[in-house]
Amino acid sequence: MRRLLGCLVAATAVLGLAGVVILRSAPVIAEGRLLDFLPPGYSIEQVRVAGLELYVDTSLGHSDIATSTVLVVLAVFLLGVALELRRRDEPCAGTFAIAAAGALFLAGDDLLALHETIGHNLGFLTSVPGVDHPDDAVMGIYALVVIGFCFHHRELAPAGTSARTAWLAAAVLGGTAIVLDMLPIDDTRPEEGLEVLCALGLLAGAVLTARHALRRTGAAGFEPATSRV
Repeated sequence: MRRLLGCLVAATAVLGLAGVVILRSAPVIAEGRLLDFLPPGYSIEQVRVAGLELYVDTSLGHSDIATSTVLVVLAVFLLGVALELRRRDEPCAGTFAIAAAGALFLAGDDLLALHETIGHNLGFLTSVPGVDHPDDAVMGIYALVVIGFCFHHRELAPAGTSARTAWLAAAVLGGTAIVLDMLPIDDTRPEEGLEVLCALGLLAGAVLTARHALRRTGAAGFEPATSRV
């Protein structure tokens, strides 16, 4: 059952990224501030695909590029750790591989504005209390998935370790960014800055967690040099 759920999540992620790529290449029929819930000056495109008229967000800021870069580095690092653990027949190798795929998806989401595009086409979500922009709800789902995954595998970063502290710090930064995103604030700079810091926190947490896992399994090649008296 767990494997089936994982396959469904992976398929949804791949289809989502592929879908937004298709939307970005579709004929544009309108452009501008096309939805009432968008802040002033925010421009999106309306495209036609297979007879359907849909909205697509093509925004890409410096913070998006910075966050995506950190997430790609995180994904590559996690994949390297997963391969090393797999070589040693460690069962937690799969956990690091899944985390690598998740980081890569989030990087793609930032570069392609996936959750914004999904939100623009689900305008009815603004009727949900506390949701001013539909993409807020999408980000909430992302957060729940990440938190659930980290909680399920919390034994990899035991309480009291620097790894657990880094993950908690990243959670606080990410949670604050989501709260700011949900508030009716037009200035997105604080939220975007927190997203970059959150990605850095995730990278730090991954490095510390990997160090703990590799030490525990005796992966000497990944351990920092230590001196003995």
